[in-house]
Amino acid sequence: MIVGYDSCKSKGGMRFVITATYNDKYSKFYSEKFKLKNDTNNVGPIGDMLYHCLQNFKSKNNIFPQRVIIFRSGTSEYEKKLYNLEINQILEMESNLKLNIKFTYLHVNKKTTLKFFESTTDKENRTSYCNPSSGLIVDSGITNPDKYEFYIQPQFVAFNCGTATPVHYEVLYDSIELETEELQKLCFYLCFYYWNWDGPVRLPAPLKFAETNNAFVSKTDNEGVTHPNLVNSPYFI
Repeated sequence: MIVGYDSCKSKGGMRFVITATYNDKYSKFYSEKFKLKNDTNNVGPIGDMLYHCLQNFKSKNNIFPQRVIIFRSGTSEYEKKLYNLEINQILEMESNLKLNIKFTYLHVNKKTTLKFFESTTDKENRTSYCNPSSGLIVDSGITNPDKYEFYIQPQFVAFNCGTATPVHYEVLYDSIELETEELQKLCFYLCFYYWNWDGPVRLPAPLKFAETNNAFVSKTDNEGVTHPNLVNSPYFI
């Protein structure tokens, strides 16, 4: 099961949205939202929300998933400290329910300041620079060797559209232990699964759906609980 978890400030508190796949093609999504009012920690109930995703998965497949990959949106080092509390929630939920599920939890930051370029040389040995091709992955040189992190540039940005901004991924918890290349490929391929765009988007589809859902709620001022008939449909796009 692949999960996207997004949060944003809302009037009077924080709003959290989760989306989770429930089929083997990663093309069907369950979604749920929650508003946390006036909490100084800004930590949502990810343990409870993830449990609902697991129950939905089981209702569709008659079994819990064996592995869960969670993409968590965020932009700052301070937020990453809060994510440790979320990871603890997940592990506590798993322990209390005696589930034997492995997790990988990734912090995803699309607001990076780095820019990557490709160099080309013409027949007269003149060098020029352009935006990198779709699928560029950087996991050495500029990354911290003490962290499990990498950058992906999923889209190609034409020269007349500005410079491309890569997305930063950092693994904060990992019991699945996928090969690094396998995880990077999964992150890249999921960028092609967002239904509202012809081609790749900057984020893995489950996280992009969660972000879109959050934006939908803010525009419609719909802070209530999602109707049961809608939780397995992409009503927010």
